[in-house]
Amino acid sequence: MDRCIQVIDFHINVRFTLYISSFMDNLQTEVLELEFNEFSKGMPTISEVEFANILLRYTILTAEENEEYLQRMKTKVEDVKVLYQDVVAS
Repeated sequence: MDRCIQVIDFHINVRFTLYISSFMDNLQTEVLELEFNEFSKGMPTISEVEFANILLRYTILTAEENEEYLQRMKTKVEDVKVLYQDVVAS
């Protein structure tokens, strides 16, 4: 009987883990979509600097470090536009 309970418990834990994983993936996709829409202001694209801001927004960098990364990126990157699909794929 203990074996049966272990098997049932295993299946419940696997399903719960898969549910949480799926939930987190969906949540991340929705947050990225909100972030993209905030930066794009209704346009279909954002700049690479705005994309970098999305990625750096929740880091533990100081404001000075954040600005240093952005300034370095601005000197090395051409003005390329980023689509929402590009954001989700990253």
